[in-house]
Amino acid sequence: MPANMRDYKFTGTMRPVYPLSEKRAIPDHIEKPDYADHPQGWSQCESVREKAVKILTKEEIEGMRKVCRVCPSPQKEVWELMIACKGGP
Repeated sequence: MPANMRDYKFTGTMRPVYPLSEKRAIPDHIEKPDYADHPQGWSQCESVREKAVKILTKEEIEGMRKVCRVCPSPQKEVWELMIACKGGP
């Protein structure tokens, strides 16, 4: 873990895994969000929105649970398949 995070107080059991995977390039045929090229990842459209926390519905929570169950090992293969099919993240 980087030195600047060693004293970070996590609230749950999820932890970052180091070393991080390499940054993958997004092909030009895939539309990128406005924050994709911002150095700090800031979104212009989000900067003018209200900063409220979204309360998820039961269906949205179940969807998030399904997404979070995906193990990190097939990430590269899934990424390559999406790009090959001209999809996007």
